[in-house]
Amino acid sequence: MLVLSSSLISLLVLNEAKPYRSDGSGSYSPSRALLFAHFSNAAYCSAANISYWDCAPCRAADKDFVVSKVVSGGGMQGFVGQAPGNDIVVSFRGSDNIRNWIDNIDITKTDAYPKCDGCRVHTGFYKAWNSVKDDVVKEVQRLHEANSSANIFVTGHSLGAAVAALCAVELGASSQSLGFPIAGVYTYGEPRVGNDQFAKFYMTGTQVSWRVTHWRDIVPHLPPEAFGFHHTATEVWYTEDQKNYTVCDGSGEDPTCADQLFEAVSIDDHLQYMGIAIAEC
Repeated sequence: MLVLSSSLISLLVLNEAKPYRSDGSGSYSPSRALLFAHFSNAAYCSAANISYWDCAPCRAADKDFVVSKVVSGGGMQGFVGQAPGNDIVVSFRGSDNIRNWIDNIDITKTDAYPKCDGCRVHTGFYKAWNSVKDDVVKEVQRLHEANSSANIFVTGHSLGAAVAALCAVELGASSQSLGFPIAGVYTYGEPRVGNDQFAKFYMTGTQVSWRVTHWRDIVPHLPPEAFGFHHTATEVWYTEDQKNYTVCDGSGEDPTCADQLFEAVSIDDHLQYMGIAIAEC
């Protein structure tokens, strides 16, 4: 495990400008995580503001980013677009009423996941992904065909984080994917998406995947392990003040990270990530 001080985090942020691409080391970058947290937050803005890239979270992410497609369906919203260097970002929002969604989440229903034997995923998350899948895949294909050197990043918060994980598996972060170059998956407050077999299948991909959690955030504890769910790796667990973090082990369920705080959880921590007030456009 690795714990960094707030001063070192600040230094890294200052030294990295628009850090889309990894440095090749596979190390966790707090500045890159901050960048994609802004992209995740932008997905909560209105479709019109996202289309014109005219919102505070949009400008905080990258004022020069160009959205090519806003997707929606079944209560889900997201967008696909390109950074100035032509790298592609796919972002998904959480529920438009996060507190109600947490209160009403069904923790038992699962569907068989067709890409791997024995894999099951949460019914609601899978339905949300399928409601926008065709539009997302077509747009990513179109953009990547125009620039085959473009890397792809997938991000999301809350329900959007679960959809981001399913999107990454579909596009390229697995052995049975469409084969797109997924350079990074950054999620924030991600719930457990599927069972242990799904988590293992997800981790057959070569992408860099960081599942960021904030202290006592309730959502990473849902649905419970007791119902057969298992997190994907790798978790990065931030302290309550968000000044320090731990890069957790590769199990997805490191007992020394967020998993240890199951008895005392918080919705407020779910609405604060990387120092950002989430879902406040």
